[in-house]
Amino acid sequence: MLAAAGTLSQEYAAMFTGEPLDDGGKALRRKSLVFELNRSGKYHAMKERLKDAALVIIKAGSAARHVLPPTSFSSL
Repeated sequence: MLAAAGTLSQEYAAMFTGEPLDDGGKALRRKSLVFELNRSGKYHAMKERLKDAALVIIKAGSAARHVLPPTSFSSL
């Protein structure tokens, strides 16, 4: 996931150099970035990777809750 964030930050830096002069420039920069992420499919790819990572975390947490404590084995 860090690699994806690093790649996006590098592309952002390549697209926009310098600081925008006003709020209109910031809004235009954001709009351009969102358009580029959607157009290239990078937003969808990043969202899918986040979803996969979240599922792994959720499954691990769920499995940890369903493990019986050692004291409960004696009653089996």
